[in-house]
Amino acid sequence: MRVSQEKVMDYGVTWALISVNGQELGWIAKDALKEKVYAQITKETTVSYDAIVNRDSDAINTAPWGTKGYRTTASSADYLGQTIEVTKEQTTDYGVVWALLSVDGQELGWIAKDALREVTYAQIVSETEVAYPALISRGSDAINTAPWGTKGYQTKASSADYLNQTIEVTKEQTTDYGVTWAQISVGGQELGWIAKDALTALERKTETKTAEIGYPTIEKVDATIPAGERWTVQSGSKGYDTVTYEVDYADGIEMGRREVGRTTKAVREEIVKVGTQQVNGSGEPGSATRYHRVANGDTLWGLYYKYGQTLDRLLEWNDIVDPNHLSLGQLISVDGYNRYDAILKEHQIFASEEEFLAYIIPVSQRLAAENGLYASVMIAQAIHESDWGTSGLTTLSHNLFGIKGAFDGNSVEMPTNEVINGELITITAGFRAYSSLDESARDYVHLLLNQRGENGKYYASAWMENTTSYKDATAHLQGRYATDPNYAARLDKYIVTYELYKYDSPDAGTPTSK
Repeated sequence: MRVSQEKVMDYGVTWALISVNGQELGWIAKDALKEKVYAQITKETTVSYDAIVNRDSDAINTAPWGTKGYRTTASSADYLGQTIEVTKEQTTDYGVVWALLSVDGQELGWIAKDALREVTYAQIVSETEVAYPALISRGSDAINTAPWGTKGYQTKASSADYLNQTIEVTKEQTTDYGVTWAQISVGGQELGWIAKDALTALERKTETKTAEIGYPTIEKVDATIPAGERWTVQSGSKGYDTVTYEVDYADGIEMGRREVGRTTKAVREEIVKVGTQQVNGSGEPGSATRYHRVANGDTLWGLYYKYGQTLDRLLEWNDIVDPNHLSLGQLISVDGYNRYDAILKEHQIFASEEEFLAYIIPVSQRLAAENGLYASVMIAQAIHESDWGTSGLTTLSHNLFGIKGAFDGNSVEMPTNEVINGELITITAGFRAYSSLDESARDYVHLLLNQRGENGKYYASAWMENTTSYKDATAHLQGRYATDPNYAARLDKYIVTYELYKYDSPDAGTPTSK
């Protein structure tokens, strides 16, 4: 019972007020009572360790035995051999250390610490992030949730389930008992930890295989081209299918490969115009169009003998200024019924702006991307300089970019407008003559990359690496490539109107004209 009050009387007796379970009973002489003494806690420590219950004869109490209010709630026999967690220790004044137990976060009570055996776990002494492929080459190992012996580890699979399979090692841990463990995964899915000795490391190589795809040749019959002649109006380019693999090797033997990338370059068809025109070879005007394409060794005097004409007629019909100068590939009217300007129209390479763009865009994209130039600027210059591929210079000499001079000794004289001292004048100049449009495009790139000036490369400021946009390039070309004071504005207008700027990215397609 509980004593809540004491009173001493004048006759020397001490009385005590007693109660039981909170119910007051009354007063009793204190000499009739014996005071109860409880155990005291002399030390308390917060801890955290696992232990095994290894004695079955102990009580589990609500507090250390003998302390005020303690009650027995269970027996250690109920948990014999089980692993529990100790979260607190208290030492009593009678010398016993008590441990507060819990299982899965649920508090059980207090037990004498001597009834427990502390669990010692393996410790990780080093950890390394790695990334390499390996082969599971031993079938007798466990695959665990953590290195064996560390706190909380569980076995989840056997290495036999993955024997001779390729896995990825992402991390290594070494334990204090000297074993290195590897964290492994398959297809990005983590499997667990296995002893590194159960693995054979693989050598991973990147290999590329390229298959070439041939291009088709499309022939288009053209009655305006002499029979036997073939004009290539669009060069073909081969396609490529390039596959990149990651290949794993063990002692030089391939163990497996997987595709990690694929690049496909589309085929560009070759378009050839095949001539079917028949000419009258008698030297007299015939029913078919009559002209001659200049070949090596041809002279104007030889032509008037060959075709039975006079030198004056050939000069007049073809607007020839210098009879001593003919250009390779030049078309010469030999009957008067087909004047020079008619020949140009009749044998025009491109029938429309769309057809011209279909040719010039892929050619410019490829050459510009390979050489650090702007495809947009190259296309705009070709449009402007060749008048959409219909100029006499382009038709006769495949010159798309109005480049003056001679190419491999071949040139053609043409009238051209130049701005000299602010005045627009017309002069006759020699322009390079090419055997094909592709040759003209390649020569343009060579000119922009290699033309020398007083301070080095003449057109270097038009290269991508030295500019921030196509506008910097067109501004640089004005006054250098052409004398027209509005040259940059004209090129910029083409680029904006036809959205040519998007072809500075090699993957863009081909637009229609506007």
